[in-house]
Formats: sequence, structure tokens, C-alpha cells
Amino acid sequence: MCLSYEDLVPVSRSSTEVFKTGLWGKKRPLYREGIGPCRQACPCGIDIPSVLSFVSKGDFDRALGQILLENPFPGICGRVCYHPCELSCNRGRLDETVSVRSIERAVSDYGKASPVRLSRTKPKSVAIVGGGPAGLSCAYFLLSMGHKVSIYEKDQAIGGVLRYGIPAYRLPESVLEREIERLLSMGPDVHTGVKVDGSLLNELLLAHDSVFLALGLEEPRRLDIEGEKRDGVYYGLPYLRGERPIVGRCKHAVVIGGGDVAMDAARKLLREQPTAKVSIYAPEQFDSLPALKENLEEAMEEGIEIRGGLIPVSFEGDGRVQKVRFVDVKVETDPVAGQRRFVRGKEAMDVEADVVVICAGQVPRTDFLPSQILDERGLVRCDRYGRTRMARLFAGGDIVGFKATVADAIASGKRAAMAIDMDSHSGEPPDIPLLGNSLLPSFSHYLGIDRKETGKVLAFEALNTIPVPFSAAFRPEKERPGQRRKDFREVSKGFREKEAMEEAGRCLSCGLCKGCDLCFLVCPDVAIVRKDLKVFSVKDDYCKACGVCARVCPCGVLEMVDRE
Repeated sequence: MCLSYEDLVPVSRSSTEVFKTGLWGKKRPLYREGIGPCRQACPCGIDIPSVLSFVSKGDFDRALGQILLENPFPGICGRVCYHPCELSCNRGRLDETVSVRSIERAVSDYGKASPVRLSRTKPKSVAIVGGGPAGLSCAYFLLSMGHKVSIYEKDQAIGGVLRYGIPAYRLPESVLEREIERLLSMGPDVHTGVKVDGSLLNELLLAHDSVFLALGLEEPRRLDIEGEKRDGVYYGLPYLRGERPIVGRCKHAVVIGGGDVAMDAARKLLREQPTAKVSIYAPEQFDSLPALKENLEEAMEEGIEIRGGLIPVSFEGDGRVQKVRFVDVKVETDPVAGQRRFVRGKEAMDVEADVVVICAGQVPRTDFLPSQILDERGLVRCDRYGRTRMARLFAGGDIVGFKATVADAIASGKRAAMAIDMDSHSGEPPDIPLLGNSLLPSFSHYLGIDRKETGKVLAFEALNTIPVPFSAAFRPEKERPGQRRKDFREVSKGFREKEAMEEAGRCLSCGLCKGCDLCFLVCPDVAIVRKDLKVFSVKDDYCKACGVCARVCPCGVLEMVDRE
């Protein structure tokens, strides 16, 4: 008897498509892009994984266009932002976080793009009081939505703290001008040298559909201690603005405060007074100073002494200040009010000083504002969308008590712009999409450009990091401390294009499909269909819900859901 191979080996003479293994499972994989924790932490709400994906491919133009959907000032934020995105970066659980801020700077330096511009048949007219980061941000997003904007600024040029409060070694003037020129190209009416008072504010409310207050904190906070009016005593922001330059040479300069204004004032002093001994004394302990870590480190590299746990009680001298008396202090936070308080000790010390710069914060100028919109601190009271108690009057930035940073000021201006666009002044505006569990708005979602799920924030545990090789982060080079003390050239040299591309390639692409094809390749039932780059579909008749595709997805884009 002669046997054929078909008698020994099972052979199918029809397609395996008749075996609908999808009937075996009650679940199916679903492609659903979300947001990374970096984006949830970014005050501007930038889609960081998408930006880094473009940069890794060398497409700086599309990367810049992506940033401009959420942040009008990438060149500025790429230099001075406190980069909370990096603190939340999932990559830090593997080796080192991605240098997002430096990449944003590179995108601004190398990319070319224009902001989104919509058209309106009936645009609104909005007056913005204050040309700092909050006011300019509100103007940018209103102009993007097709509205008419008029900016009123008390100084001779717009920019606010960006122009007058951040030294050139951190933010070069050429970068600031480039960013502001982009905004001006959108066509706002700009009125400089105009100090708005109560009468003018009323006129603006009558002449415009809405008014946005972005006054900032204009006056330096006084310490109200003995000798504060002596010659040689200065205040932080007025000194940085150049309002009161230091005349003559000083031997011993003391800067009081632990924030970035104190660091900038000390570093400016060092450059203007190269023979002086410059020291910083702060109430906070050294390991809890509020200044940016790199600003603190660079100040120390340049030879500035920094001491914490001390507060001044008097400025002593004969006419001109000659020494500062300090006492030790402990900083505590009121558990109810959440405000800080200083508990003084008894140990005192005298420090020689012929110049003192007080950097104890700023206070608002609100004497011309209606009393019903002010709180007990003299700040403007508003909700999270910038709406005050007066109809059509909105506010944002430092004047409302938000976190006093450039990025947070941009976020407050964006929120208010969307609320003004909806003309919603009561109840909760339902159409302002927020990122994750934050209060940070997404303009690209508001316009319907972005379809990612804002509520799906990808934790590290949702990622498959097995295919990811370990690699150290790239950090930009800096000018040497001895050289940078001599002038105001920019300290950080930034990334070259290739360096930015390599660093962007380290991004784990949390929540964003990177088109790796792993799901397509590992499916045992060939139920994943690849339609195009990053475009997949699932054949329900053949997916038996084994879940392998979801487990191997490196970006957390795939998840198993009920078939219903």
C-alpha cells in the first residue's frame, strides 16, 4: 500500500480564514493615544512626545509648529522654564530624564513655522492691560482664534519681566525680539508708554468686548527694618531693570533672597563689579532654595557664596550702609493658610556690606482697580479661567497669585483667552479641555486639532521598556565660569542639531504610537492589519484576545477593552 504525504500530514485545502478565533475572547485591543506625564506637567501643555518625535527625524519645522500650538515663546521657555516636564519624565525611571527644555530651545533656534490663524466673521475686541508673558500669551491665543487685540503697556516696549527682569546671559535680547516679532506679525494694536488707571480701565471696558488684566507685581516688597532707606540699599527687579544702577565700585555686595531674582541680581553684580565679593543670604536652608537648580549651580561656579537659614534685622552704617545684621531663622508653612512664616532664632551675626540688594518678592499696584475684584492680599480674585467678579473683566499672571513663573503666566493667559472666546462668565466652561488631572488647558484640543485622550496619562508601568537600550542624557555645554564672569554673553551654548536629534531619540514616546510594528509582528492570529505608518486596525473575527500586542507595545498605546 502506497501512502501519500497527505495521509501522514494534515493539509488544509482552504483558507484558515474559516477559523474565526475571534469568537474565543470577550476582549479586543484598542488603539488609543494618550498623553505623557511630561505633557501633564508642562504648564504650557505642549505635546512633548510629538515634538520630540519630529526632532528625532530632523524635522525642526514641524516640531516648532507643534510647539506653537500651545506655547508662543519656545525660545524663551527653552532657556528660562523650570522644566517640570523633565521631573515627570518616565525615562528617569530607566536611566536619565530627557533634556526637554534644551530640545525646545533647539527647535526654536533651528525651526521655522507660523502660528495657527483662524478667521472670524464677527471677531471680538479685547483690550489687554500689561505686555508681560501673561498678557502676550492671552493676545497670542486670541489672535490665533481670529479676534482683535489691543495691548496697553506702561513701559516703552512690550515684554515685561522677559525684557526687564531676566539678564542677557540667560535670555539674549535677540531671542526675545524674535519671539515678540512673531506675535507682532499676527497684527495686535500695541500702545506703549500707557499707564492704565481707573478712568482708562473704565474706558477700555466700554470700548471693548472684554478686558484682560496682566499687570504683574510691579513694586518691590519692603522689609520694613531699621536702616532700609540708607544709601547703598537696592531692590531686586528695579536693579535688574537698570532703574537704579550702582554708582562707583563696591567691595562687599550682599544679596538677600533665595529665588531666581536673587541669583540673577548677584550674577549681574558680579559682572558689573568684577572686584567685589558677592554673597547671597536666604531665609530658606540651602537644600530648599526656590531658585532654579542650574541658576544656583552657575552662581556658585562663578564664585558667589550662598548661605541659607538667615534673615536680616537691620542695615547699619553712617549714612551709607556698612554692614547687615542677620539672625538665624526657620521657615515654616502654615498648615491651614498654606503661607510661609519665619520663626526667628537668637543667634546674630554681622556681615560687612557697602551694597545690599533686597530680593524679597514683589507686591501689586492695584489701588486703581475696583475693590470687588480684590482679595485680602490685594491680588485680583478670579476663578481658574481668569474670570473676575466683574462681567467681561478677566485677569491672569502674577496679579492673581498663580505660580510666579514665565510658563505658568503663559498658561493663565491661554486659559483666559479660551474663556473670552467662549464668552462664558458663569458656571463651568465645559469646552476647555484640561490635561490629565491638572488644571492646564490644551489649545490644540480646544481647536479640535489634537485627538489624543487627555484623560489617559501614561505611567511608567504601562510601557514596555524591554526593547529600550540604556543611554545617558546629552547636556548642553556652557561657557567656562572664569570667562562668563567677564560679560553678559549667554552661558549655555545649547544643542547643535545632531545633538538635539539624538537626545530627542531617547524619548519613550509615552502615549504616542511610534510605528514600531511590534503589535503587527507578534500577533499569532495575524489579526493586526497595518494600513499605513502608525495606522493599524484589528480583525475582530480573528483576534482571540490573547493580549500579546498590548503587552509588547512600548508606548502604552494599545489596551484591552470589552468587545461591546
